[in-house]
Amino acid sequence: MNPKQTPPANNFRTFVTCSNNGVVAIMPWQSWKDYVADYRQMNEIVEELGRRANIEERHSVKEEARTAIAHMNAEPIFTFCNDDRFKTSPWYTGSLSLLAKLKKYLGENGGVTFNDSGIFVPFSNGAEVGIHGEDAQRSELRNVTTAGQFRDAFGISIEELEHWAAANAA
Repeated sequence: MNPKQTPPANNFRTFVTCSNNGVVAIMPWQSWKDYVADYRQMNEIVEELGRRANIEERHSVKEEARTAIAHMNAEPIFTFCNDDRFKTSPWYTGSLSLLAKLKKYLGENGGVTFNDSGIFVPFSNGAEVGIHGEDAQRSELRNVTTAGQFRDAFGISIEELEHWAAANAA
């Protein structure tokens, strides 16, 4: 589904997911639409600045521009991985078991999740641990989400979700 399409349910309770290399990303539909628009604008800015630079400096000008305007693409993308990986990797939002609880909670409270291959999945290619260099690591670690972002996006804190799941286990 592309961001110009109408979501399958109420925008405010609709979430998009995508997975890569065992990592699942989820974000609110409206945040995803904003993310796509911001990303396009970022790329236009970077490409235009690159065109204006002389050929020898083009690559470094584009990289510096991308770093300088990274704040434009600041929509939180929540990431989940298997339980063992999560225990040793604090940059993920949570484990896949937490994601299952979240999806159940959303579903039982009028929310809809759907898969889309268009979401960037942070922490799924090793950049966060530096295997693609320091710049890629810094860029990737900008995607760490906070407890406040989680609560704002899903309307429940992780602690509240855990309590809800325990009370509604069946």
